[in-house]
Amino acid sequence: MRCQLRKMLVPVDNSHGKNRLKKCTSLLRDCLLLNEGKLVHGHVIRSGLQLDSHFSVSLVLSYAKCQSTLYARRVFDVMPGPVSCLKKYSLLLSVCAAKGSVKESKIIHGHVILTGLEPDTHLWASMVNSYVKCGSVVYAHKVFDVMPVRDVVSWTALISGYVDQGHAGNGISLLCRMQREEVKPTEFTLATGLKACSMCMDLDFGK
Repeated sequence: MRCQLRKMLVPVDNSHGKNRLKKCTSLLRDCLLLNEGKLVHGHVIRSGLQLDSHFSVSLVLSYAKCQSTLYARRVFDVMPGPVSCLKKYSLLLSVCAAKGSVKESKIIHGHVILTGLEPDTHLWASMVNSYVKCGSVVYAHKVFDVMPVRDVVSWTALISGYVDQGHAGNGISLLCRMQREEVKPTEFTLATGLKACSMCMDLDFGK
C-alpha cells in the first residue's frame, strides 16, 4: 500500500490531480485494515487534492468496512459534491451494518420516516440489508413487507438472513414467494435456497 502511494507522489497539477484521486479511490476498495484507509485518506489531504463525491463515498464505505463508525461519520458530515440525501442515508446504513448496530439502524430508519423522504429502491434495500447484518431479521422483514417494489437484492438479503440465522423454513417460504411474484433469482439466491433445503432436508424442493 505504501509503495503504491509513493509512486503517486509527484507534483500535483490540474491534469494529474484527477487521475491520482481516481487511483486513490481504487486503492480504498482494496483496504482491509483501518490504518490502510487512513493512510490513503491522509495522502489525499497532504497532497492538496480536491475531494470529489466518488472518493468520499469510497472512503465512508472503507471506514465502515473496517468498523470505524467514528471516521466514517466524520467523512460523511463533510461530503462534497452532488451526493443525494437518499445516497447519504444508504451510506449511513452501510456503516450500521458493518458495525452490527441495530439500534443505530433503527435511528436512521426513523429519521428517514420523520423527514418525509420517499426511499428509492436502493435505500429500501439498504434498510433491509442493514437489519439483516445486525441480526434483526424480524425488522428486516417488516421493512421488506412495506416496500413498494422489491428487487432481487432485497429478496436475497432477507432469504440469506433467515438461512444464516438457522430459520431455513422461512428462507424456503420466501424463495417460493419470490418465484410466485416472478422475480428472477441470482446464482447467490439459488445457492442460499439450496443451503436452506439441505438444512431442512427438503431435497425435492431443491431439485
